[in-house]
Amino acid sequence: MPDFDTGTLRGDLRAYLGALWQSWSSDWLEVAIGVLADLDADAERTFRTMTVQRAQPLRDAIVRAVQRGDLVEMPEPAMLGDLLEGPLMHRRLVGRQVMTLDELDALADIVHGLMSTRTVAS
Repeated sequence: MPDFDTGTLRGDLRAYLGALWQSWSSDWLEVAIGVLADLDADAERTFRTMTVQRAQPLRDAIVRAVQRGDLVEMPEPAMLGDLLEGPLMHRRLVGRQVMTLDELDALADIVHGLMSTRTVAS
C-alpha cells in the first residue's frame, strides 16, 4: 500500500480506495483467495500483520485530518478500513465484478460525507 498525502481527507480516502481497487481488480485475486482459505495458524498471523501494515496509510490520513481540523475526533481506523474495503470485496467476491472508477469516487464521497456528518453532529 503506497503512502499518500493529498492534503484533504476526501482525497486521502480516494487515494486509499484507489490502491485497494488495484488489489481487488487484479487477475491474481482468485489465486490469493484460494491461498487465504488454506492458511494455517502461523500464516494467518502473518497475514493479519500484513493487513495491519497495509492499513497504516489510512491511519496516517486520519491523524492528518484530525490535525488539520477536518475531523474533531479520531474514528476507529479498523472500522473505517472495513467500511472502505467492504464494497470492493463484496462486488468482486459476490458480484464477480470490479467497481468502476466512478463508483470509487462515489464511495469516497459517501464515506467522507458520513465522517463529516459525524463530526458536525459531535
